[in-house]
Amino acid sequence: MRQRHFELQDEGTILYFRALTQKARRWVARYIPDEAHFGGGFVCEPRFADDIVAGMAEAGLVRLPQELGDR
Repeated sequence: MRQRHFELQDEGTILYFRALTQKARRWVARYIPDEAHFGGGFVCEPRFADDIVAGMAEAGLVRLPQELGDR
């Protein structure tokens, strides 16, 4: 089973990504602006989520739905 690096909480107008691992926290520190950091993770508007998740996938932190069929 793969380790989860992020937990997502959808609050409707804002998304909260909580970093669960040191690797995830380093990624957040490097790629997410400081003003978005919040409580061990970061927040963003839903319109930015696709690009952020694509960056996470590129770093090996999440698997996109189209990748899940290759288990």
